Order: sequence, then C-alpha cells, then structure tokens
Amino acid sequence: VSSIKYPRPRSALGGRVLRNKYLLLSIIFALATGFTLPSMLVGIYSILGLWMLYKIFQLSNFPNFPKNFQNKNIFEFKLFFKKNSQWLIPLVIFFCITFISLIYNLWITGFYPWKALVETDLYVNRTAFPYLNYLLALGPVGMLGLVGAFLVFLLKKERLYWSSFWVLGMFILILVFDKIRWHNQTRFLEVGPELPLSILAVLTLSVIGTVFGKAKTWFVLICCLVILATAGFLFAISIKAQTAFIDHKVLGSYPPLSLGNFVVYPVKTVMEGVNFIAQKAQDQEVTLSGYITGNHIGAYAGKFVYVGHGSQTVHFYQEKQPLAIEFYQGRMSQEKAQQFLRENRIKYVFYGPEEKTYGQYPLQANFLREVFRSGDVVIYKVNF
Repeated sequence: VSSIKYPRPRSALGGRVLRNKYLLLSIIFALATGFTLPSMLVGIYSILGLWMLYKIFQLSNFPNFPKNFQNKNIFEFKLFFKKNSQWLIPLVIFFCITFISLIYNLWITGFYPWKALVETDLYVNRTAFPYLNYLLALGPVGMLGLVGAFLVFLLKKERLYWSSFWVLGMFILILVFDKIRWHNQTRFLEVGPELPLSILAVLTLSVIGTVFGKAKTWFVLICCLVILATAGFLFAISIKAQTAFIDHKVLGSYPPLSLGNFVVYPVKTVMEGVNFIAQKAQDQEVTLSGYITGNHIGAYAGKFVYVGHGSQTVHFYQEKQPLAIEFYQGRMSQEKAQQFLRENRIKYVFYGPEEKTYGQYPLQANFLREVFRSGDVVIYKVNF
C-alpha cells in the first residue's frame, strides 16, 4: 500500500540513462531537421534561448538581476553551474552537435548550384513582411494567441511558458532577419506557430470566461467550436473558389500552362511528352524546354533539364533563360545553335504550348529529328 501511494523514486543511474536517451533522440531529430529545414532548427534555438534566459533570470533572483549577478564571486558562479549542470550541460551538448547541420548548410549554399537557392530567396523572391496583415490573416486565433503569450507570464503559468517562447521566438526571428539580409524572414513561418497560438488562444478564452463564473467551461467550449466551424467553412469555400477559378480559366482564353501568376491543371499532351522523356532520355542527357515545362520534367520524369525553376537553375535570369529563348526564336546561327546544344549535353528539344510562345526555330532546324508528337506537343532529338 505504501509503495502505491508513494512510488519509489527512480535511481540516479536510471534517471541519468533516461535523460541521456532523451538527449540522444533530441539530437537525432534536431540534426534531421537542420539538414532538411534549417529555419526550423534556428526556431528551436530561439525557443531554447528564451527558456535559458528565463532560467538564468529566475536563478539569479530577478528582478535584482543584474546587480546581484555582478556581485557574485567566482565560487558562487561555480556553485551556480554545479547546481544547474543537470540541464545546462545537456543543453550545451545539444547546441554544439546540432549546430553541425547549420554549418553544413552554410557551406553547401556558399557555392553553385546550391547558392542559386539563396540568391533567389534573398534578391528575387524577397518581399516585405506585413506584420499586421499576417496577424489578421490568422483570424481570432492569432490575436487571442498573442494576448495569451503575455498572459502566461502575468499569470505565471509555467506549464505554458514553452508555448509563449515558441510564438515570441518566431516573431523575434522575423524581426531580426527582416533587418539583416542573410536569410528570408518569411521562412520562419515554417516553425509552425499555429499550434502554440491555438493553445494560448484557449488560455485567453479561459481568462475571459472567468467573468461567467461556473459557465466558464461552456464559454470556452462554445468559442472553440465556433472558431473551428468558421475555419472549416472558410476552408471549404476557399477550395471551392480556387477550383472554380481554375475551371473558368480552362473555359476562357488562358494558355494551357501557367505562363504567369496563375495555376491551371496539368495538360494531358504535355504530360504525355514528359512521360516520353522519362522513358527515352538517358540519365546524363539534358532536355531543352521552357522553364515551366522543365519543372514538369524534373518533377515527373526525374531527368536533367537546361532550365527549370528559377531558384533551382544556376544563372537562370542572367544567362540560361535568355539563351533558351534566343534558341527558340532562331536568333542563333546554325553553328552557334549546334554548339549551344553540344556544350550543354542537350539531346532532346521539347516544343509545346510554352515553347511556342518563344519562337518557331525547332520547326526549321535540319539537325532536329522528330521523335514524339501528341496534339500540340512535339519532341525533337538532336541529330548530330
């Protein structure tokens, strides 16, 4: 009976093994995150950094910090770190090991072809971040969650500190990188702020609901159901509106490919041509096409293309896209055109709806042999 009421504490050795196990798993998952989505790992660092500052302030008798902290002698510092080594040492180990993934990303994006991703992200696709508009776009959860992030500290809800650190850390990173042109600030929206905002929004509703006394639980439940129902309704309406918009573009005079800032369905004849490239092109053979067709070939055929997505094609804006257009327009001499194809290992020339907006040179080039035709899509093979 005694053991049921008062469970025996875990041994020091067992507790240490369990902590080491959690530390190892955290490092493994953080490394995987850092290699695949560096902004998420930086977001984790911001959360842990805020939590570490909180612990230091708390253990330094805040608000008398930094006066008390400055008056401490060396012995007191040693005692401070000894008492808190249980969480401080694993945290330092975590930072040191997982930072390897960020060093790798900094190294690999320092040269081409991966440097093209950074250049496009910073100088081509970088846009201003409208803070108020983004917050309003989150709906009631955004405003309620942000209020809850501060209520957590006012009410000293320590169990929800992590949610507040999550939200505040994201906004701090956005503010910092909005001023420092080293990383696109919008990437930090990928750290998933919607989850902690939802938790903190419930806290705000709970605080507001105290005015209803015993009916507080019903107030919070009804508010949550209304928010969920509204979000679901808006989601359904949005999907329906986007689908209808695409359908009307198909019925209208829009091109069959997204030759601009709009989305359409994959074109059957283009996809048939992409499947042909997937079956016939060898691994090292390159296909010349427009950049939108090149995106389809890269995604669905898994073959090399001369131009594709702007941020994934080295020197896309400065060199490659202009040269591709120059070829299709026939502004190259035959010798230069053949040299262009030979130097870039181009074996197939795709001529479909997108490429026809550039020019008609493939129709008259005598060194191109037709190997595929489906509707308005023709694929030529370089014959020299």
